[in-house]
Amino acid sequence: MPEPVKMVIDERNTEYLHYQKFRWSNKKTCNVTISSIYGGRLGQIKWYPGWRRYAFFPDSETLYDSSCLKDIQNYIDELMVEHKILKEGERNEKTRRTNQNGASSLYHEAR
Repeated sequence: MPEPVKMVIDERNTEYLHYQKFRWSNKKTCNVTISSIYGGRLGQIKWYPGWRRYAFFPDSETLYDSSCLKDIQNYIDELMVEHKILKEGERNEKTRRTNQNGASSLYHEAR
């Protein structure tokens, strides 16, 4: 089996934080590495299956004030909206395919 490949999707800076959003080729959900804009990794946002949502996993020995935590919360909220849109699209596609297959089966039965 080939090694998973890290695909960077987006990078952005806020006043104090740098976000690098990426996805491993063998995973469905994204991860986001959070660093200080001055350097130094602070933690990661990733999918937490037990809660069925994205969560922040801070690196040890890191500190955050309320503005940084709000910034991280806003990013997680964006990821959740994006995740919901993708899930709805997958469901709609699955329903469309099922309806197409069902309709074609009915068409063949009627002939």
